[in-house]
Amino acid sequence: MKKQSILVCLEKLDIGGVETAVLSQTKAFIEQGYRVIVLSKNGIYKRKLEELGALHIEFEFNLENNYNLEKAQDIASIIKRENITQVHIEQFPCILSVYPACCMAQVPYVAYLHMAPIVREDTFHWFFNQFDIYQTALPSFFKNAERIVAITQSNIEYHRRLFDLPKEKYVIKYNSIDFTQYPFYEKENCKKIFLLLARLSKEKLKSIQNGIDIFANYIKKQDAFLKIAGDGNEKENVQKYIVENGIPIDKVEFLGIRQDIPSCMAQSDIVLGVDRVILEAVACKRLAIITGYDTCKGIVLPNNMKKIQEENFSGYNLESKYPQEIADEIWSLSKQEIKNIVDECYQYAKENCSINNNVYIVQETNAISDEFIKQLWKDIIKLEKERQKLIQINKQIEREKEETNLKAQKVISELEQGKLNLKNELDLIYNSRRWRYSSRLLELFKK
Repeated sequence: MKKQSILVCLEKLDIGGVETAVLSQTKAFIEQGYRVIVLSKNGIYKRKLEELGALHIEFEFNLENNYNLEKAQDIASIIKRENITQVHIEQFPCILSVYPACCMAQVPYVAYLHMAPIVREDTFHWFFNQFDIYQTALPSFFKNAERIVAITQSNIEYHRRLFDLPKEKYVIKYNSIDFTQYPFYEKENCKKIFLLLARLSKEKLKSIQNGIDIFANYIKKQDAFLKIAGDGNEKENVQKYIVENGIPIDKVEFLGIRQDIPSCMAQSDIVLGVDRVILEAVACKRLAIITGYDTCKGIVLPNNMKKIQEENFSGYNLESKYPQEIADEIWSLSKQEIKNIVDECYQYAKENCSINNNVYIVQETNAISDEFIKQLWKDIIKLEKERQKLIQINKQIEREKEETNLKAQKVISELEQGKLNLKNELDLIYNSRRWRYSSRLLELFKK
């Protein structure tokens, strides 16, 4: 029997949380007998994706303020050519072309909510404010999705308040990994090598600074070394923050962008970070410290693993701790205590965070009539035509406004020129001999 094919759509294949999750997701789909095609911009993960056995088709998704029907036609052609039976739409910029393509090809699609709890509100508001098309596109997109996959329960609750959808529409699939890609290396934990792994971006800057604060407090009592893996626009600010904290430059090394994360972790004792980094550290049996998006959160322990998993290993639902407090806790741990912690955390993750148990696949779709699909497609086209009409009206208004401004400027210019001409004429009169004689005669008559 011919394999069913799944199409996965995301922006690009660069290093990031969503991209890494898609790699694990792809592997799980393939292991369950599906053929996987990934539609995205090229990137550093393309080779890894193809090594898994997936087909990559390069495709650029741009941030736009309209449905891109031309791209939708191209994607619909890919869906038909590759015999796609379901589509997984991972990121918002893909929606305006993939959503109409699914309607055209009449295939079910799955929507994803990958955002961290602390940035989800900003994410929706940014799309609504920057591109007004999303104010109508997102409600329609989520309403007609086969399922909406969220990584946390709080994401579902927030999303339901925003879009008023039934709870049956949602499914939770916690952030998970392929444990075969994260072999752990037994190593005596000497609490000497810290690894801070993050994208050096504005969004992650506070969590990075929290990690640096923990390390700065730790080395007050014990010698240690900090490796920072990742790159981004905030690198200079990170370097500056290290200096401001009095950390000697010979105690820090920037590793840049790394694809060999398990290897980096294997050479470390303690891993600092948020989200997927924490799960990867647990999979590598390393002591994991959640640095938090706002405040420091602390050491990952067996008794809080479930709670941490519920908020995507962000620490969003944990109490805050001071950097000094966390440093003290690390100092106090013996080698045996650390071994017990990482072994128990690993066991929980292996049982509950394996990607094979945490992917959603459309097994059978709800019956959707051809009439419904056709009407939905007509609505999308109608909306796009209305938007284009409004764009033309706005352009006409702008042109008329510009013409009115030009006419007004011309009138003002003519008036100014008239005033100048009148002034010049008056100056000529006042400075003439005739005017001077007339003025003198007038003075004599007054006497």
